[in-house]
Amino acid sequence: MAFALLSGLLAVGIFLVDLQFPRGVAIGLLYITVVLISLKSPHFEDTVYSALLCSFLSVIDYIYSEPAVPASISLTNRILYLGTIWTTAGICILRKQSEFERQKLQEQMMEEREKEKRLSMMTPLTNFMSSLLRLGIEAKVAQEGQASNVEKMLENINSAIQHANQLSSQINATGNKTLESDEQKVPQG
Repeated sequence: MAFALLSGLLAVGIFLVDLQFPRGVAIGLLYITVVLISLKSPHFEDTVYSALLCSFLSVIDYIYSEPAVPASISLTNRILYLGTIWTTAGICILRKQSEFERQKLQEQMMEEREKEKRLSMMTPLTNFMSSLLRLGIEAKVAQEGQASNVEKMLENINSAIQHANQLSSQINATGNKTLESDEQKVPQG
């Protein structure tokens, strides 16, 4: 709301100053500042509204200002004003879009780092469980000394490692689903 008020007041101020000068004076180029101020607004529409307002006021000024130069020069100047206003608006919109994409990529990067952090916390747990199982097997082998028990315990270790890997994959898949659902929620500019 404050942005719209500031932009509107500035545009009307430029319009009133422009009305005081004849058509040949390039006061209308100051409308570009209104469009540039729209960069501070997070909404793409504000840039378009600013450009529309400035274009409208520029045309109204052309109609009501006293001619000081031939009509063809004055009309050419107004066309150049309008082209400059809309070129500036286009650049502002591209800038906002690029900023929006940058923020979206930063958020995705933070989510990926969080997933990596969770997975890195799982790795020590898996290694710890494997070490405990191996120690248990070594102790069991030392006590019993039987080869058949060793094979059975190795199967148990492999099963525990596979289970830990499945848990890690599930955590990773949950993170990917969260990321995908968040991407669907982000509005496209």
